[in-house]
Amino acid sequence: RANDEDSTYIVVNGKEVGSHQGAFGGHAEGNFVFSSDGQHLAYVVHNPDEHGKSYLLVRDGKISEEKYRFISSMAFSPDGERFAFTVSLINGSMGGYMVIDDKEGERFSGGVGHAIFSPDSRQVVYVAWTYELNGPQQMFVVVDGKKGKVYEGNVHSQTFSPDGKRLAYIVVTRSHPTHITDSFVVLDGNESKGYIAIPGNPVFSSDSGH
Repeated sequence: RANDEDSTYIVVNGKEVGSHQGAFGGHAEGNFVFSSDGQHLAYVVHNPDEHGKSYLLVRDGKISEEKYRFISSMAFSPDGERFAFTVSLINGSMGGYMVIDDKEGERFSGGVGHAIFSPDSRQVVYVAWTYELNGPQQMFVVVDGKKGKVYEGNVHSQTFSPDGKRLAYIVVTRSHPTHITDSFVVLDGNESKGYIAIPGNPVFSSDSGH
């Protein structure tokens, strides 16, 4: 990103590939993502209005028609053909939804994490969470729009197998009132035994069998 007196430019390899100024009334944020093959580029433009919606998405030079309150993480699929980004509803934190292939997903009261595509680009997973009045946080994975089992704790480290057919992630729950943590891996929907802690991420063998 480069700026002069009244314009903001997106510069790639020394060439200006996008500029925002004047009537557009916005400026490019420092939030950029390339596809893995380098053929696609997406970034966010800040352009506030009277309704509190401040952000536009620019993908391959095309500016989105929809304006959003806050756009955070963005991701291209490994083959570069699919795209996902996270939208937050209130101050960039509380409440949000995922947009995948230009389709808005379900809105969750807590929010959503970043999207992870499978190696074959066919599936996409992200974590979402909700809050109930005076209740605990509830977290779960969403795979291709389908919600997984709900946990009162933390869900993280979503990992696809190399062939894209298997999914593993870690769940950390905390018992009440002792507050002792219990960590376990969910593999293909099945929970492992619990441990005090599981450092690191799940790892699959190269043939996806283990």
